[in-house]
Amino acid sequence: MDDNEALLSKIDEKFAFLDNKITILQDLILNMKNEFDLINRTKIDNQYITELANLSDINLEHFISKRPSDCKVLDKCTILVGKTTMKFLNTYLKNGITPAQELLDSFINYCEEYLNAGKCHDKTCMHNLINGYTSLRGLLKANQIITDDMTSNLLNKKHLYNILDGSEKEDSKLLTPLSNELRIKILKID
Repeated sequence: MDDNEALLSKIDEKFAFLDNKITILQDLILNMKNEFDLINRTKIDNQYITELANLSDINLEHFISKRPSDCKVLDKCTILVGKTTMKFLNTYLKNGITPAQELLDSFINYCEEYLNAGKCHDKTCMHNLINGYTSLRGLLKANQIITDDMTSNLLNKKHLYNILDGSEKEDSKLLTPLSNELRIKILKID
């Protein structure tokens, strides 16, 4: 019995050792996935900023091209629209989606109040401005959905910790890319 107990003890030690290594491997895979997700998110953010700037330019050009030439506050209004567009983009870059959405909402509310107060004699002009801000708001909302999904994926560690719960054949496919001495050395680098 002593030999069997010693053998079982060694087997238990080996299983504990392997379990520890599997946990380390799972952590490494999770870290790699998170790094790839962050890189992907940065690329999406850069592309998104470009889309916001382009849409802002399109909205501003549309507003300028459709404004009435006989308007008494033509230049004042155009300068105000340019400033609000820049303020919106700066707010998005510095503070993120939610403050930018709140700012757009305040711009839309101001335009609607101005329009309802009868201060603008050309309602089409003000509607073009509101539509421009609304289109930017829609783009922000789309980005918010994408960002929320990416954040959810980054925080969803459960499926990575349970990566080896499938069949051995599927687990083997998942671990094959890591079964190279050089790759394992790279993963160990801090």
